[in-house]
Amino acid sequence: MTEEEIEAGASSDPDNPPREEGFMREGRTVRPDSPRWDVIHLHIDVDILDWFRNRRFLCQDEINEALRAYMKTHHKED
Repeated sequence: MTEEEIEAGASSDPDNPPREEGFMREGRTVRPDSPRWDVIHLHIDVDILDWFRNRRFLCQDEINEALRAYMKTHHKED
């Protein structure tokens, strides 16, 4: 299928209504209550925090994923 055919099919699907502008701005991440999470105060360089904030509306999950990837990569060094 061409890109146009895919778009036309998606647009005509009643179960696939188009999203309004700003749809994701009101979204939030919902986490189950879990002892794995802890709220802390963390000092992060402003340029790093700005970079994460500009990539995603809610950047905390992405920062956590980056820290987890770093941890997994360097875990074997311990």
